[in-house]
Amino acid sequence: MNAVQKVVAGVVTLVVGIGLGGCSGGNEAATPAPPAKPSTDSRHAASPRGPSSGSSVRERDERPAQLLPDGRPAAVDPDLVRLATSFVAYAVGDARTFPHAVTISLSLGGEAAGTLDDLSQALSTRRTWRSCPPGWTTYGAGSCPVDSLAQITNAEANGRTLVLTPRVGAVTCAPTRTGPVPSGRRVVLRPSLGDRTCANDFALVLAADRHGRLRAVDLTIAEP
Repeated sequence: MNAVQKVVAGVVTLVVGIGLGGCSGGNEAATPAPPAKPSTDSRHAASPRGPSSGSSVRERDERPAQLLPDGRPAAVDPDLVRLATSFVAYAVGDARTFPHAVTISLSLGGEAAGTLDDLSQALSTRRTWRSCPPGWTTYGAGSCPVDSLAQITNAEANGRTLVLTPRVGAVTCAPTRTGPVPSGRRVVLRPSLGDRTCANDFALVLAADRHGRLRAVDLTIAEP
C-alpha cells in the first residue's frame, strides 16, 4: 500500500468504524438472525470471493470511531464521505475533479480569503488554491498565500493517516479563529489523534450544499 492509499485508507477506516459502531439509543442486545437452511440449488451457492474493501481496511489498519461528547460514534453522511474521499484523491493527484458547486469560497481560521469562480481553471491550476485574507502575511506556521491542499499532500508525503469527523473541535496551538465555520453540511479532515501536535495539527472543513457538492473550504492550522 503506497502513501496515497494510506491517506485515503485513513478516511475509509474511520467511516467503517462509524458504520460498525452504530447510533442506537438503547442498550438492548441485537437478536441474532436464525441460521439459514442449506440449499442444494447451485444457483444459490455463494461464489468464492475475497474480503470486501472495507474488511481489508479494518484488518490492516483498525482504529476506533471518533466519538461525540455523549459517547456515540460521530456520524458522517455517506455523500460527504464520498466528497472527502474524492477531494483527498484530487489533492494528492489521483483524481482530476470532485463534486463541487459553481463557486467555492476559501477561508483561513474563519476569515474570508478568496473565492474560486472559474472551477475549470482552479481544478487544473493548483496554485489557485493558495490564498490569504487581505493584509495577512502569515497564518499559523505558513507564509501567505497558504495552500488549502498542503495539509493533505503533507500527510501523503509523510505517510500520516487522516480521519473524518463532522465537527471541527480544538486545533492544537492554532491561532484564535477570527470568523465562523462555513455554514452548510460539513465534513472535517483531521490528523489521527496521535498526530495532533503543535507541529502537525489542522482542521480542514469541507462545507457542502444539500447535494453533497463542495461550496466552501476553511483551514485551521497549528502555530508551533
